[in-house]
Amino acid sequence: MAKFHEERGKVKCECWQCQESKLIEKEVKTKVKKEAADYEKEEKGDKQQCPECKKWVKKLDEENGVCKSCLSNYE
Repeated sequence: MAKFHEERGKVKCECWQCQESKLIEKEVKTKVKKEAADYEKEEKGDKQQCPECKKWVKKLDEENGVCKSCLSNYE
């Protein structure tokens, strides 16, 4: 069907089959993005990101809000 549309120059086709395939593609992309976000969230767990070095650590310094390796920059 896609070859049929390409040969006739129908790039933005409004037929039922093209609309359904666009809808399915949109649903799949949304699901993939959601699963990727869930995986990333699960991967990091209870870790926090250091604003200085962008590393994920379990605990940031309460006073400065950075990891232990970046704390030397503030002292």
